[in-house]
Amino acid sequence: MANTVFSDSVEPPFYPNTTVFVNVLGITEAKRLSEKEADFTVIRSIELLQKTPILPQTFDFNHLKAIHQYLFQDLYQWAGKPRGYDVKKGNDFFTPACELPKYQNQVFARSLALYNDSRLSGQAEVAKKWLHVTG
Repeated sequence: MANTVFSDSVEPPFYPNTTVFVNVLGITEAKRLSEKEADFTVIRSIELLQKTPILPQTFDFNHLKAIHQYLFQDLYQWAGKPRGYDVKKGNDFFTPACELPKYQNQVFARSLALYNDSRLSGQAEVAKKWLHVTG
């Protein structure tokens, strides 16, 4: 698929005859990769929620790409690159790639509100709100 959304977007390859993204660990089984994603991203998420920000808090598209890169750096060489394709995991559909520019300002506004609110809330409450923000 040709990318017309972002000049730096990627369309990651899959292992042959699977729906599993090529990854730096060489995992070819979907369930095992999903478990590793959960393992790595929970640790990286906790690191991002620490009091001292690891990433600049700019709440723009570059910030979102930096978060993605940080969360998935242990798994994918393309971490932090925007996608030029549509994504579905299980029964959950992600925002279509062609509509990302349309919704990015809305997501960043919610993220900024969540960030400001997180100074008053506990991490568990922030995590629940973040799930709502990112849809």
